[in-house]
Amino acid sequence: MNFEKLGDLCHIDPNNMSPYDIIAGDFNDDTRLDLIAVNNWYNTIHVFIGVGDGDFISAANYTTGQAPMSIIAGDFNDDDELDVAIANSAEESTSLLLGNGDGTFQNQTIYRSGLKPVNIIKGNFNNDMILDVAVANYGEDTVSILFGRGDGTFRPQRRFPITDSLRYIAAGDFNNDGSLDIAVTSTEWTIIYLLLNYGNGSFEDPITLVVDSGPSSIITADFNNDTNIDIAAVYCKENMIGVMLGNGNGSFQKPLYLSTREHPVFIRTADFNNDRKLDLILANQKNLTISVLLGNGDGTFDLPITYPFSSTPGALAIGDFNHDKQLDVAAANVDSNSICILLGNGDGSFRDNGCMAADDFS
Repeated sequence: MNFEKLGDLCHIDPNNMSPYDIIAGDFNDDTRLDLIAVNNWYNTIHVFIGVGDGDFISAANYTTGQAPMSIIAGDFNDDDELDVAIANSAEESTSLLLGNGDGTFQNQTIYRSGLKPVNIIKGNFNNDMILDVAVANYGEDTVSILFGRGDGTFRPQRRFPITDSLRYIAAGDFNNDGSLDIAVTSTEWTIIYLLLNYGNGSFEDPITLVVDSGPSSIITADFNNDTNIDIAAVYCKENMIGVMLGNGNGSFQKPLYLSTREHPVFIRTADFNNDRKLDLILANQKNLTISVLLGNGDGTFDLPITYPFSSTPGALAIGDFNHDKQLDVAAANVDSNSICILLGNGDGSFRDNGCMAADDFS
């Protein structure tokens, strides 16, 4: 499954690595954050239970569909316990595993989604107060939405066509109408597509946002504190990030670009230095680094501060893993079957807390 033709530094081949994605959450109700890794090569997810000091204990594997690539956590059956949904890229399916609240999960239930689903998000897309999932389908150029029933099951998917192969998906209320809209990236063109929500789970025809290169990953947040949702994207081949400030009506300003020099492939946002301004964190293919860009609160960011890794970082998860009230980062290392932890100091800097070995994933 060669999903992207971006050159050696910008291409992660899911057939040659695990873990591919990672999430954080309290899956056993002990107030300590745990981790779940998506193991594309083994068709499993693996649970790591947090000790509360930044370390984790390997717990268990759970079977998914073929070649899982993306995972989200949410309470899909309204029992106040976290469940997980996974996009299985080698088949037309999404897996749902209901959490038992003790760090264990029930066996998967498979739901049909589009061809080669590669990225998944959650949200209430039809304003019924019940959690749904949306999936970007690489193989058929569609977005699939599985509307939740609130009991741990989903209705049959609804598909919304896009004209290009899709890779990353994000959600936000881009036009301030109270309904979640969707943004998706194309693997072939320098375009981000917007799907504006009518409010009932149906969407307007895609709106195209033309950018200077094909985004590798995107996120949505309010980066300039004007209450409008913005979009940030990483551009691996061009060694840069781009921030598009939202106007609040479904349109966006031209991207503000900042060079990173490190071939970024993944992006997340949080306030790492406790100044109430959103910062960015990037996983970089070149030189095996993670970069932190401190936000200025106006949609601009300081130059990257880089932290070296012994392996190639991919997906990132953010949370307070050692209970010091500072945000930390877990990085899935895509070529060494490991997860590394960086503990935050609260000022935007991080310290190494070691890695969990590859033996935990097989």
